[in-house]
This record gives sequence, C-alpha cells and structure tokens, in this order.
Amino acid sequence: MIEPLVSSKWLYENLDDPDLIVLDASTSVNKVGVDSAFRTQKIPGARPFNIKENFSKKDSPFPNTFPSISQFEEECRKLGIDNSSKIVVYDDLGIYTSPRVWWMFKTMGHTQVYVLNGGLPDWAENNYETVEKYGSIAQKGDFKAHFHSSSVKDIDFVRSNLVTNSHCLIDVRSEERFMAKVPEPRAGLRSGNIPNSINIPYTEVL
Repeated sequence: MIEPLVSSKWLYENLDDPDLIVLDASTSVNKVGVDSAFRTQKIPGARPFNIKENFSKKDSPFPNTFPSISQFEEECRKLGIDNSSKIVVYDDLGIYTSPRVWWMFKTMGHTQVYVLNGGLPDWAENNYETVEKYGSIAQKGDFKAHFHSSSVKDIDFVRSNLVTNSHCLIDVRSEERFMAKVPEPRAGLRSGNIPNSINIPYTEVL
C-alpha cells in the first residue's frame, strides 16, 4: 500500500496479520472541547499511543514537543513495534490526533504506517467489534528510527522565515482563535497568530 489511509473494512480483514499493530492515539481531553461517544471503546488488539505522556519531549517547557530519537525508539519498543511492523493509527474523534502519529512515524523513517479513515467512530458505525481493554504486548520490539530532520522546524527557522518568506506557515486552529476572537484554552498563552501565517482550521480539510 502507498496511500496514507486504510478503511475500517481493510483493517477488519487484516486484524490477524502478525505484522499488524493497531495504535490508539485518543486523548482523554482535547483543546477543541469535543467529547467522544466512543471514549471507553477500543479496536480489538489495539495498543495505547500516549502522545502527551510518552511521545513528547519530557524536559520541554512546552506541550507536545517532538521527542528525542532515543525516547521515540524506546517507547515504540515498549509497544512491541518492530521495523517490519505495519502500523494503523486511529483516534476516538475520527481524524484528530491520528495524523500526528502518522507524521511522527514518517519523520522517524517508518514507511508502513497508515491512518484509519474515520477513526473509531467509523469502525463502530460499521458494526465491527469493540472491546474495553487494550491488547497485550507479547515482547519488546526492535524499532530503530531513521530521523528525517527536514520534517521538523524550530523557532529559529520560523523567526527567519518572517524575513525570507521561503515557506508557507499554516495555523490549523479555529478561525476564532487565529483572529483572537476568543481566549486561548492554554493558560498564559497570548492570543493572535504568527505574522504572515495563514489559517486552515483542521476541521475544514476533512
């Protein structure tokens, strides 16, 4: 497969593939203030991919900062992930956190990673089985990252881009937040946007 998406039907038909690993990237809370009707449900055999606790840089003062290579490798191995693993990521809002996990694996050099189109809501609405507990992990994986540094930019790059305008900076927050019409949900964070950025709320691309 070369497409970044797989359907619920495809996943159901391939759940018994020994190389397949299903990752649940759902979060207990979210900044868009949306609750999920599938909060307690999981796809059979799924394993928890906790972005905030396990896959964000531990010593960063900022939330959800990209992890170090060693941290990413170790946390993947704890989940039983190998370099040969075929990974399907979903979340319980449909398409919310799962694309971030897809991008993280791509950035770490793993090519066989896909997003479940429609996420857990689509899976459940197609009447496929759900369970209340995550799957067991038989053994530690051997995942080895191959970091693509060009996929991640830092604050210095963003500052320099204010002058060079070599890249298009996209802000995926809601228009209300982008235009500072509502307070930021994160305590202490100033309202507004980075100069010259454009606003494409993530909901509008779905």
